[in-house]
Amino acid sequence: MALAVANAIRTKRHLIVQAGTGTGKSLGYLVPSILLGATFVVATATKALQDQLAHRDLPFLAEHLPAPFTWAVLKGRSNYLCRQRAAEATSAPEELGLEEGGDRPGPLGRQVRRLLEWGETTASGDRAELDFEPRPAAWQAVSVTAQECPGAPRCPHGEDCLAEAARSRAAAADVVVVNTHLYGAHLASGGMVLPDHDLVVFDEAHELEDVMADSLGLEVGPGRVLGLVRGARAAMPASGQARVDQLGESAERLQRALDALVGRRLPPPLPEDLQAAVDTLQVRIGALMEAVRTLPEDPPAKARLLQAASHLVEDLQ
Repeated sequence: MALAVANAIRTKRHLIVQAGTGTGKSLGYLVPSILLGATFVVATATKALQDQLAHRDLPFLAEHLPAPFTWAVLKGRSNYLCRQRAAEATSAPEELGLEEGGDRPGPLGRQVRRLLEWGETTASGDRAELDFEPRPAAWQAVSVTAQECPGAPRCPHGEDCLAEAARSRAAAADVVVVNTHLYGAHLASGGMVLPDHDLVVFDEAHELEDVMADSLGLEVGPGRVLGLVRGARAAMPASGQARVDQLGESAERLQRALDALVGRRLPPPLPEDLQAAVDTLQVRIGALMEAVRTLPEDPPAKARLLQAASHLVEDLQ
């Protein structure tokens, strides 16, 4: 396998290899790629394999191979604590529902406080560092998705952004370990997510078709709408809450329309009830965006809401 990988690199050809578990496939592609001086990405389908590469195989090869090299692990933005989001949670915890209605924080609030304390000391901000598994709502209180992030130049914490720091480390590395979904996002963005590289290795390639279908397609559902509702609920003044309520109603209507279609393929045109729900949703997102634009200048929250709403409208179209 190692000889076949080396030949594929030299001749710039694709290679598919199949072998059983435990036969040393990772060494079979890592050794020739490193010795030939390639800058490459390894995309894995599971976190277990990602950890194996980062904590066992690559350190082992760094110790034993004659060719020096560096490596880094890069994950999606939502896997890193967002310093701006954490600052917002610290300054206005009640707006994020962290107090849960009492003088003392409930379980969710306590977890968020633990995350905020960890955020003051962590060097990487990587969720994998945590010694506990936070609730999804707790982690969302201190992180952002790529769709929500306004970008480092527009963020007050852009200069010390932990996700951007991880990207910088990856850009300087010879070997970058990612998950296959992130590579899909790289392709979907036109090559804007990962640093330049000479080749890519898809480990566990039997998962590739499904992952790329997810990454290069799009997904619109009530969950995305409700995420926008939560963000708008915290940012909008009382005078704008009616539009937020209307958007929440549209999410419920979309859910009802989709429930009736579970298990069915939907070639165009869409069923009448679903198309009506989508049309109403687009109108209400547009109305919310207009209201958000009138908010006082708060670049991170305002830009994040507008960006999330804009992406949702594009996908609905």
